[in-house]
Amino acid sequence: MPRQTSGRMINKDISESSKVANLSPKALALMCLLIPHFNAHGKLPAGAGFIKDIVCPLIPWLTQKNIPCLLKEISLHTNIKYFINKKHLSFLHCLNWAEHQNLRQERLGPDNLPNYQDFMGNSRTTPDNSGVVPPE
Repeated sequence: MPRQTSGRMINKDISESSKVANLSPKALALMCLLIPHFNAHGKLPAGAGFIKDIVCPLIPWLTQKNIPCLLKEISLHTNIKYFINKKHLSFLHCLNWAEHQNLRQERLGPDNLPNYQDFMGNSRTTPDNSGVVPPE
């Protein structure tokens, strides 16, 4: 019997995205692997160890060392934004998540991870240039 897994669907429009087309092969692979791991609000913790252990544990060329650079590249070219708060915790936030997922608002559940927009304009967190890319 096939293993049942839950996750997100990648829409066909990804094939025609000029933003996605600007990614290097490694960044593109990582971005596609990230998608099923985003929560219902399009967010995900983004520590390199977490990403390696949960998102790409069996891919030897996606390493804890190169994952932060790849996340920065993804953030630069797409609406998936990588940011680090002043507690040095890393997060991803897909700004246009709802446009690419068929989700029912009443079933989203609580949103417990920070918003990229709040990070950019909130005094609780401060950019440190280690992964923050200004909104597009």
